[in-house]
Amino acid sequence: MSFANTKVTSIPSELGQLRSLEELELNNCFQLVGTIPDELGRMTNLKHLNIGFNTKLGGTVPAAFGQLSNLEFLTLGGGPLTGTIPDSLGSLSKLKSFFLEGTQITGGIPDSFGQLKQLERFDVEHNKLSEWTSSSLCNLIDSGKLTTCALEDEPFACPLPDCASLCGAECSSFI
Repeated sequence: MSFANTKVTSIPSELGQLRSLEELELNNCFQLVGTIPDELGRMTNLKHLNIGFNTKLGGTVPAAFGQLSNLEFLTLGGGPLTGTIPDSLGSLSKLKSFFLEGTQITGGIPDSFGQLKQLERFDVEHNKLSEWTSSSLCNLIDSGKLTTCALEDEPFACPLPDCASLCGAECSSFI
């Protein structure tokens, strides 16, 4: 189901009742305001979720997204999202692509992301992340599965994992 590039103004929580839906696109809806409803976490057959590039959509990334057990592609970047990356997203065992670029997200990269054995693309740059201490993503890079890792322009504190340069990550301060 695609609402991409439309004049949608909110994300109704009732969308969470569409449990058989496999694809939901709500990207580039420049009049979309409010927050992402937790109820979207009930869409257990969802494989592709794109809520990116909505410049007025705020709030946090729902921890309930960790229940989207069939999710393969998750795009949330390009808007004023805040909070942290939920640890629960590390349980998305089928996730291949995670895109969270250009938000106000803070905190760190959850260690649980090392469990994402199918992850091929991790594009989390131009946010406000300050912590990356676990080598769990490095293990995915070493396995050869994670081929795109972008963590550029993040205000990370040092030290960083050994693979940081492979993701374009640099220290901006020392702890």
